[in-house]
Amino acid sequence: CDRRQRQMCIRDRKYNYNIGVDFEPQKSVSHSLLSDAPEDQLERSVMNFSPTVNFRYKFSKRTRLQIVYRGKGKQPNIRDLQPVTDRTNPLNIRVGNPSLKPSYMNTFTLNFNSYNTKYQRNMVATALFENTINNITNQVTYDSETGGRTTIPVNMNGNWEAQGSFSLSTPFKNKNWLVRTYSQLRFSNKNGYTTLNKEEPQKSSVRHLTVRERLNLTYRTKQIEMGARGSVVYNNSYNNVKSIRTETFNYQAGMNVQCYLPWGFEVYSDAVWNLRSGYGQNEGNDYLMWNAQLSKSFFKRKQLLLRFKIYDILQQENALTRTITATSIRDTESNVLGSYFIFHVIVRINKMGGKVKRK
Repeated sequence: CDRRQRQMCIRDRKYNYNIGVDFEPQKSVSHSLLSDAPEDQLERSVMNFSPTVNFRYKFSKRTRLQIVYRGKGKQPNIRDLQPVTDRTNPLNIRVGNPSLKPSYMNTFTLNFNSYNTKYQRNMVATALFENTINNITNQVTYDSETGGRTTIPVNMNGNWEAQGSFSLSTPFKNKNWLVRTYSQLRFSNKNGYTTLNKEEPQKSSVRHLTVRERLNLTYRTKQIEMGARGSVVYNNSYNNVKSIRTETFNYQAGMNVQCYLPWGFEVYSDAVWNLRSGYGQNEGNDYLMWNAQLSKSFFKRKQLLLRFKIYDILQQENALTRTITATSIRDTESNVLGSYFIFHVIVRINKMGGKVKRK
């Protein structure tokens, strides 16, 4: 077959794949300002490599499957390799470890996407598995008398993560109504070492489960768009050292309204109620987040847009996050900006080439 036929054969083939590898040389040098001894001077040269395998299969024009493997080598940073004791904070002493090995991360992903043009239905499913060989984690020694701790980076295996998600977007028989849903399941295992008063290091493992569900319902016409949404996030963590299990729930429920008015005016407002459960003494920090904005467009093609938006009208927002590692569970409450407003001036410039006369 000729060249044009060969190109059509390649385009119509249902699958294709790519295989490759990246090489990255790296050199780290550290000199001690306090000592000229050779053992205090650190130099390391390594070659990082990252292989990639990408396979794609096309069931139809709008239904595809993709499978990807990526590997990535990572070297310890120079601070962790230095045989130096950092006593800047006496309650949190950090000691380097020059015998650290490079870590290597394996990542497998699967993506499936399907779109139905007749019903305007879109479906996406993903899966991921990731594990790290010679992962660099912390060995923490607690001192019960002073309340301080000493941290040493060490290599450790057994850190991995697996997750899957599914999303669906589809209109009802009445095209003005649209429903969207998103579900996610994530499970991970994190390892570390903990020691009390210089005893034998004890392996500490935390298994963490996260379940997430989000649902959106939207109604659209030429003059108005209304939406209602709700979500729940469930977290379950278990630590093997003291057989401690924690469970938390984060709920959200809200709605939004956008009106398209004459003369280029638009009014938008959204309100979301946030509730938390399982945070112990930090419970009761529920709040309502209410925002609103007014926009006005100018000119025939709406090249100029003026927008005034105010955030957190009720001044109730608060930031509470929970961080879980193999050695600690930490709740952090941060200050937020509070109620504020922003005035936007947006100019759209679209300059296309002139028409070309054809013979």
